[in-house]
Formats: sequence, structure tokens, C-alpha cells
Amino acid sequence: MMQNQQDLAAIMTSEQGKPVTEAAGEIAYAASFLEWFAEEAKRIDGDVLQSPKAGQRLLALKQPIGVTAAITPWNFPAAMITRKVGPALAAGCTMVVKPAQQTPLTALALAVLAEEAGVPAGVFNVVQGPGREIGQWLTEHPVIEKISFTGGVATGKKVMASAASSSLKEVTMELGGKSPLVICDDADLDRAADIAVMANFFSSGQVCTNGTRVFVPRSMLAAFEAAVVERVKRIRIAARPKAPAC
Repeated sequence: MMQNQQDLAAIMTSEQGKPVTEAAGEIAYAASFLEWFAEEAKRIDGDVLQSPKAGQRLLALKQPIGVTAAITPWNFPAAMITRKVGPALAAGCTMVVKPAQQTPLTALALAVLAEEAGVPAGVFNVVQGPGREIGQWLTEHPVIEKISFTGGVATGKKVMASAASSSLKEVTMELGGKSPLVICDDADLDRAADIAVMANFFSSGQVCTNGTRVFVPRSMLAAFEAAVVERVKRIRIAARPKAPAC
């Protein structure tokens, strides 16, 4: 991934709109998940448990759960895939990834790189298409043992219900959130304004950890607002670069 960082960033920006510098940063962020879980694969240990009977030893061994599936969003189209694929592969599981319809190319590019890196066929799979139909198919398919979903709360409820109604699949989710930013009365005003702008405008504010609310002491409000407005006026929207030829 890091050898192809700039090409991946250009693909991401061309289909999603993220500034290319942020896209390149996401590629590095995404690659770090693979590095982390590759190391963690060395430490998949079991447990020796106390037995109630003399002369008896109890062992708890961790084994791959089997086929897993990931449903990922468009706002971090590379990192949300590797954060799910990394631990699945490290645990010995295969994974089917359903990326967002808005960002199909980033997912396909990662699949191509996985093949080039030697990942066997059928281990890292990408399925494209309508989210509702494919999502339901994945959550209800009897072969899939676990679902990992990142997205909105309403869709998360549907994923949970569908996974439970089929075969009580294991489900992990990262859903939307509310992240208040609290400015204390002894805060550095310029630093606080920098943080507020970053928290609200990073990735156009389309992040589940976006600072959706800012609490400011009334005595600092006018100065804080002026500092934020001055910074926002400096924001420029760059043109999308062309995606590299495939």
C-alpha cells in the first residue's frame, strides 16, 4: 500500500472528493492497521484455566470463526476496510467486503494490491452493488459467521436485526456519534479555534467523531467566533485530480 500511496490517494480523491493530502494520510493510516494486526497474529494465544478436578488441565484455544463480512462507509474508504480485514486475516478468517457505492474503486484497488502481495484467492473478496440488497444477503447468508459494520445508526439496527433473525451471527458496529468540544475559560483561544475548525471541517465534517457541538464560556464567545470565522474564510476547495489509469 505504501509503495502505491500516491496512486491510491488519487483514486480516493477522484471518487470521494477528499483532498489528496488527506487521502494520502488515510492510506498511511489504513496501512498501519495491517502492520498492527500482522504483529498481533503472533500473539493469538489460548488460556490455561483452573480445573475443579485434581490432575486435570483445562485449555481454551482460539480458532478462526470462519467466513466474515464487512460493510464499510465512503468517508474513509481505505482505512475502514483494512481495519476490518486486518484482524480477520490475522485470525485466520476470510472476509467479504461490501464497500459503499460511492467509493467502489478504492476497495477494488486494495483487492488488486492484496492479490499482488500474495493473498490467496478467496481470502479477501470485494462485492459491489446496492447496499440494501447485498447487505441483507451478507447478513442472512448461512456461511457467514460474523458481520462488521461501520455506518449510520438506522442501518446498523437493520444489520443487527437481519443478522439475529438468520443465524444469530456475531456483529460488531461503529455507528454515528456526537462529540462535544468544551472550551474552558483558561484555554488558549487561538489553539481552541484551530481545534474547533479541524474538528468540524476535517473531511468536510463528514466523520462520526466530528465536533458537532462547541461549548464556549459566554465571556469568550465573541472572540472565539471571530477567530473561527477568520480561519474558515481561509479554507479553499481544491479541484479533483484525475485518477491514475488502471
